[in-house]
Amino acid sequence: MQKKKNSIDYMADSSFKEWTLYHKNSAYWQAYLQQFPEEAANIKQAREEILTLATPVQQSSSLRKVQNWAAIKQVIDYGSPSKPSAAELQHSWRFFSYKTVTLAAALLVLTAFSVYFFLYNRAANPEYITYQSEYGTTKWVVLPDSSTVQLVGKSALKTLSHWKNGQQREVWLSGNADFKVKHIHENGAPIQAYDRFIVHTPLQGEIEVLGTEFRVNSLLPLVNIHLRSGSIAIRQLGHALKLRPGQTAILEANKKPSIQDPAVAMDWQNKELQLNNAPYYQVALLYKDVFGRRLVAPQQLDTLQRLDGFIPFGNAEQARKALSTLLNIPMKDYPIVAVSNENK
Repeated sequence: MQKKKNSIDYMADSSFKEWTLYHKNSAYWQAYLQQFPEEAANIKQAREEILTLATPVQQSSSLRKVQNWAAIKQVIDYGSPSKPSAAELQHSWRFFSYKTVTLAAALLVLTAFSVYFFLYNRAANPEYITYQSEYGTTKWVVLPDSSTVQLVGKSALKTLSHWKNGQQREVWLSGNADFKVKHIHENGAPIQAYDRFIVHTPLQGEIEVLGTEFRVNSLLPLVNIHLRSGSIAIRQLGHALKLRPGQTAILEANKKPSIQDPAVAMDWQNKELQLNNAPYYQVALLYKDVFGRRLVAPQQLDTLQRLDGFIPFGNAEQARKALSTLLNIPMKDYPIVAVSNENK
């Protein structure tokens, strides 16, 4: 059901303003009117108010043209204007003062409305910021509440650029990250919305914490969430579970989240990869996601071959050499771009 809107809601919509002023997005708004004919009156009012706000500059320019032409016409019809009398000067000064005060008042009203419109538009369309890390790198992010996030490999974290007091803390993650969330809830007090810290993950997962340390590995089609300290609640498509320190939750598409030992677990702090009977293809996928390089074997390799143990994962060369030792095969790697060009 369409949420009831008023004319201000439409005036705050950037797409609506572009349609009104520059005739953009016409197809969308025409279809919108057909779908919600009851909004026609509000839309008409919003368009008229936007056009009214946009016309003062044009009116001012037209007025100057009329005044200039009037002065020129006076010279043509009557010759050079005569020197005004004292009474005429006094009358002109009063008229000028009246116009000045009127114009100042109009500008004040327009400025006040513009400030209100800007603040309303900002509240209706909050600004987001996205932090990104590239292949083979890590990036530290300090959030407005002083929580820290370490992004690893090709990853991104989106959040509001400003967090208001009393507002729930919330971020959206794509990729791999290590979280240290600041605990702001006072023990014994009721938990408020702003005490919670929410992380939205791939596969429609949601992590809720108060303050703790955990990591997220997006090894699609899986997402691993490992808790180091504190406690966290995980929700996915109507299902929920809680983790204790040392436990790992696995998220999969169209399945309930479960607690189990992951086949591949990355410790970003110690730059180590723990392999627990892990199939080779999962390791190769993580290698590609973190370093932006594709592992290649000089001979046919069983991608389901299982691997155990710890290997260094601080950089591509260390990881590749360690995998070569585990597999007893001299592995090579190539940048993803180079490989894709070869396949064209």
